[in-house]
Amino acid sequence: MHALVRTLFRSLLAGVATLALAACGSGERAQQPPGSGDHFYDNFQTAVASVPNRDYDIYWLGREFSAGGMLFSGPHFPDFGGDVTESSVAFHYTGTRVSLELSFISPGYWPSVADRFTNQPGAISERVTVAGSDGQLLLIPGAGRPVNSATLIVILERSVVVASVNSTTTGGAGGVPDANPLIDVETFLAVTEELRPYPE
Repeated sequence: MHALVRTLFRSLLAGVATLALAACGSGERAQQPPGSGDHFYDNFQTAVASVPNRDYDIYWLGREFSAGGMLFSGPHFPDFGGDVTESSVAFHYTGTRVSLELSFISPGYWPSVADRFTNQPGAISERVTVAGSDGQLLLIPGAGRPVNSATLIVILERSVVVASVNSTTTGGAGGVPDANPLIDVETFLAVTEELRPYPE
């Protein structure tokens, strides 16, 4: 199965420069270039501090990381419409018009929202190991591609970790969509291996 997954991703990346994407939910957030996220990082800190009694742990990747030759910065939390409660929080890291979405959910709250993440028609599901914990990797077709997005779910003792990426986004140079290096399975898993508790 892993060989099939790699083949699908290589096929995706080979043809991505000629394809357009209607990016669901990545528009405004994915336009923030690396290093411009101080305001949105302040938002993140304020949001996390606003729920001191949360019943889940938060993990992060520091202020920036590199993947596939691209620099990602964050964490970014929006001015409006952000999601932070005593049961869950969601934020993202931004590359060059592409992003990594992260959600952390209380294990007790997870059953009520799990279907939102796991019910993906046509998805290829694969069991993986991330930092010594079992996880589920969902590879989701769409927009004429065999794999258009990927979602990783890892259930820890105090958090359910959900990491999501889209293959490309609109708005690249000359109208050509930018490829997200995190759509590569090995790169995606290697980055999530680096998640560590916040605050450090």
